[in-house]
Amino acid sequence: MMKKTKLFYPVLLLMLVFLIAGCESEKTIDEEQVSSETIASIEDADDIVDELVSILEEVYADEEFSTVAFKEEKREKFLPECAVKTVEREAGIKNVTIDFGDGCTMKNDKVLKGKVLMSYASDRSLKTRSVTHGYEGFYINDKKISGESSSVKVYSNENGNRQTTFTEAILITWDSGETASREGTRITELISGGEQEGWASKVYEISGSWTSTSKSGEVHSVEITEKLRKELACRFIVSGVKEISKTNKSGTLDFGDGSCDSKATFTDLDGVIEEIELQKNKRK
Repeated sequence: MMKKTKLFYPVLLLMLVFLIAGCESEKTIDEEQVSSETIASIEDADDIVDELVSILEEVYADEEFSTVAFKEEKREKFLPECAVKTVEREAGIKNVTIDFGDGCTMKNDKVLKGKVLMSYASDRSLKTRSVTHGYEGFYINDKKISGESSSVKVYSNENGNRQTTFTEAILITWDSGETASREGTRITELISGGEQEGWASKVYEISGSWTSTSKSGEVHSVEITEKLRKELACRFIVSGVKEISKTNKSGTLDFGDGSCDSKATFTDLDGVIEEIELQKNKRK
């Protein structure tokens, strides 16, 4: 009986060690999976805002370069026929409403619904222009955009390029009822593709920082440490680096070498590297 007792305790101890190790391993895997999904969710929301800024930029350019004073400029229009534009002028202010109806497919296959409203001074002699934006039942690929935003536009910055400083307090709502909010400032500079060229030729560099609350309720901050490159002909950011700080995981997100693909790499503070699959921003 004594011999059996002596054998029983070591075996039991060994089983407990394996059980604890297995639980810790499973927990680590689960935490990593949640982390990757959270980062992908962050990027999904950021991609929607990138798309929103691109839309506002092109709608503004469509309007400004379609005026009589600029009729000699040859420019492929950004808006498709299904988008209805209304322009009203009052006391030196231009109010532009774009109605995408119940569903309007853009040239980049994004589907827009509802209305975007823009208001700004109609004086074209101004070197800078302040624009306020509003949203009425507005959706990008079934994701509702609400809240407030504004921008300050400079026709020629120190590099001779068009630049916009976009200030946002945006709420994104998914069909599931989940929401994500963002507050911050981003600067977009048009570095390639002039006003006379088609929208697909345009390339922007993006800098700035913002704070977001993700769909899961986590608060995180983002700072662009290497300017992001956004090519309108591509669904994804093609290069640049973001520094992401959040409650349970911080690190850097690198978008690569300029290739148009859905991959990015996240490196945490311990140097562990994960590959992140970026959302394709399809209707879902």
